[in-house]
Amino acid sequence: MDIDIDIAAPAISSDHSWFRVSDYVGWQRDGSLQLRPKFQRGSVWKSSDKSLLIDSLLKGFPIPLIILQDEYPEIGATPIRRVVDGQQRLRTLISYIDIGLLGDDVGESDTFTYRPQGIHHTHPGYRFIDLSREQQMQIIETRISAVILNSRTSEPAILEVYDRLNRTGTKLSAQELRWAKYRSDFSELCYRLTRDNQTRWQDWGIITNQVISQMGDVELTSELVLLVLDGVQKTGKRELDDAYQSRNLEDAQEEFIVRVFNAVFESLSFVYDSSLSPDAIRTFRTKAWLYSLFSYQLYLMGVLDKEGNVTTAGRSFSLSDLTPPDANPAWIESALDAYKNARKSDASLARAVSGGASDRSSRQRRLEFLTSTLDR
Repeated sequence: MDIDIDIAAPAISSDHSWFRVSDYVGWQRDGSLQLRPKFQRGSVWKSSDKSLLIDSLLKGFPIPLIILQDEYPEIGATPIRRVVDGQQRLRTLISYIDIGLLGDDVGESDTFTYRPQGIHHTHPGYRFIDLSREQQMQIIETRISAVILNSRTSEPAILEVYDRLNRTGTKLSAQELRWAKYRSDFSELCYRLTRDNQTRWQDWGIITNQVISQMGDVELTSELVLLVLDGVQKTGKRELDDAYQSRNLEDAQEEFIVRVFNAVFESLSFVYDSSLSPDAIRTFRTKAWLYSLFSYQLYLMGVLDKEGNVTTAGRSFSLSDLTPPDANPAWIESALDAYKNARKSDASLARAVSGGASDRSSRQRRLEFLTSTLDR
């Protein structure tokens, strides 16, 4: 029996080709490779994954194809090659050959060495410059198949290509999809603030590198920016999606947020940078408590009141002297001692700190606890 299925016309057009590893390295060097478009996640490969890729090239194993899209800044100009799929592979190869080519986008995870199977665990591994000339040429002359999408391929079609390719791999996080779909003053500000404070997320032990690789740090920054703007509120998927899609910021607002954010983080660094062993403040190294300590700092600065509502000064962006409030490990340890005692007898506080509670009432309860404990 014939089945009549209405199949739509192809959404994309593409060409097939291949390029040597040296081509991709050269494009990155001259600025014509867009390695990480907005929809691409950060580096999610472990060092062992990267080492295995280098091993595959040296032994002649086939490498999965790369998907690119050519973009032309102007007619007749050299195309910008946008990486739709294959960023992890290309980033690994580029960082291994010349990590300096990643520029300001380089991260701690980009530094790795090639460790062949069977190498002793004390061996530091091999850098690119440690390889023989023959081995180096084997890598840079490897040809990798590529699909090049037409420059007229629409943005929704590009996102669908990326989504389909990644459904069988690590699922995209809500923040990665949010970042890919929406472009606004709000999203750009959150990304910039995250990059400015990039090392703190790992150093403070608030969120893991895996979560950071899927833009969990940008999501947390977004929640803190909304805290400055709106006070203590619930910030779930719907609230963040709405902010990314429709939140417009005036210049005065952006300047105010940056000043407040940096002042609070500078203050909290005196708390979270403490490296005592055992870790006296380990309980507070969570997203929930960072949000609460951030809100308490805003209260000290006059941006929020005790209930977590934005004050008149906070709404008018009129704080003329934004200096970091006093904070130190002893300050936070007193709060921790009080919490340990209070949670045994205070059921509402125990509920407020259970898990990663991010509803408004739980957040307000944690702020109430901090103000009542530390304002004495």
